[in-house]
Amino acid sequence: MIAGFSAYQVVQYNVRIMTDEVTMILGGARSGKSQYAERLAMKIDLDRYYVATAEPGDEEMTKRIAAHKSLRDNHWKTIEEPLDLPAVILEHRSESAVLLVDCLTLWVSNLLGANRGVEN
Repeated sequence: MIAGFSAYQVVQYNVRIMTDEVTMILGGARSGKSQYAERLAMKIDLDRYYVATAEPGDEEMTKRIAAHKSLRDNHWKTIEEPLDLPAVILEHRSESAVLLVDCLTLWVSNLLGANRGVEN
């Protein structure tokens, strides 16, 4: 736990990376990060891409993925990519789109499980 933050608190950081604005949402497991990020993205009148890195490895994760999908409406284009996140970002980043990546932790875990490093 970070001093001053509970495990259920969601924290938002806005940064500029080169010419792109990036907002990073941090919080504990099942703290509402995804829903918070979706609400932020819905305020922006651009094409919306939901980049999902989760893989349905067991019944619990399969149910969590289905629940997340059921909450999104037709304003989202979903891209499921557990490993090649950089390629998806490069392909879909534009001034007319917002990309919501869910979740970087799972993406890194997927890379480690596939014996791939970020540089690969």
